[in-house]
Amino acid sequence: MDEATLSWPAILGFDGEALHNLRSLVAAEATAAGMPEDRIIDFVLAASEVGTNSVAHGGGRGSARLWREAEALVLEVRDSGRFSRLPIPQSRPAPSQERGRGLWIVDQLCDSVRIRSGADGTSVRLSMSLA
Repeated sequence: MDEATLSWPAILGFDGEALHNLRSLVAAEATAAGMPEDRIIDFVLAASEVGTNSVAHGGGRGSARLWREAEALVLEVRDSGRFSRLPIPQSRPAPSQERGRGLWIVDQLCDSVRIRSGADGTSVRLSMSLA
């Protein structure tokens, strides 16, 4: 993804074969916004986890929208799935737990995580400060 493709808000549809496009979009936009490398790595990992959840639990695909607010980047991922386990667990999942680590990890990496789920699907909004 080159700088000529960057625009605000950046919008992308994805499925299991195009998750790499979501990661590339987040990395490119975060780099262009001047986010430090360690935060870019965290934001890309969080975006990948949320996108993977959309593919696995939200109908096989999702859409992502990325934009800048003041001194942060905001990523919103939407899909057609329903999420019933709110709020995000605040304690670390047990090593023996087979599933359910992803959103806990996302919550640890991002400055803000907001999940809304209803009859029309689920949206997960992540915010990461540029500082």
